[in-house]
Amino acid sequence: MEISVIILTKDEEKYIGSALEMVFRQEVDGDYEVIVIDSGSRDATLEIVRHYPARIVKIKPEEFGHSRTRNLGVQLSKGAYVVFLTADAVPANNTWLKNLILPFKQNTDVAGVYSRQIPKRGCYPSEARDILVGTGLIPRVKSINLGDPDQAGYFNKNVWKFITFSNISSAYRRDLLEQYPFAEDLLAVEDQEWVYRLIKNGYSIYYEPTSCVYHSHNDTLKKLYDRHNLFGLSFKEFVKDKSRGTCYYFIKITIYEIIMDYIFLLNYAQGLIKKTVWFFKIPLFRIIKNFAFYQGFKNGTPRH
Repeated sequence: MEISVIILTKDEEKYIGSALEMVFRQEVDGDYEVIVIDSGSRDATLEIVRHYPARIVKIKPEEFGHSRTRNLGVQLSKGAYVVFLTADAVPANNTWLKNLILPFKQNTDVAGVYSRQIPKRGCYPSEARDILVGTGLIPRVKSINLGDPDQAGYFNKNVWKFITFSNISSAYRRDLLEQYPFAEDLLAVEDQEWVYRLIKNGYSIYYEPTSCVYHSHNDTLKKLYDRHNLFGLSFKEFVKDKSRGTCYYFIKITIYEIIMDYIFLLNYAQGLIKKTVWFFKIPLFRIIKNFAFYQGFKNGTPRH
């Protein structure tokens, strides 16, 4: 078995059918399996999954953890490459999987690869800009020689750029996931903590923009706060650069992002009424998002 695709689900009836439809249309040279790990769906998620040749594994809701459940997926799978796809991410075409795996075959130092994300239709403008800024059309390789003092210093000063990665759509070498499992004491950002460790151990991380998925969140303000507060708490546990836990950074980044959002909004494909609404919502969106992260990162409990 060359590839294992692992999808975690809980009440994902809205997109899981579209995601699986595209997963099973993939054109790859080798064979691949699809494993769906469900943690207590009460909607039609599992009924939809049963229409596809995917293996279903059920766990209790209290057994779920972003790291723990993905580590379970690795144990259950057989592929030399392990692919994680969130249930609300829909591959954009039938070469998503082939292109995601290709960097491993071109460079044996590559430990992980992540896809380009494209905002879904109707995505909130601020969310859409965040997604587009974090991706792009140019592939990137991230690696460092920490034995070189200059490179080590550069890594420490730019650690946030180096650890950018996303399990929304990602691929890993199985042997490295077995050697370096996801950190189960983290509440979130298990993918970026893994990248942090692997780069420090001499491996490369690859961004492959020809592997594309449609994905975005239109969160309520409460969900927005909770999600980014959790991110802040989790990053605090392993990132040594503490500058993002200062009031100065919170104010600076919030003002900058509000300005950039307004510029982005001018050309965003929405009607005048929706743009007018977002003209007033953007400051609130940015203040809540960045304050949530600031609070989490500032007050996070050190890792045991």
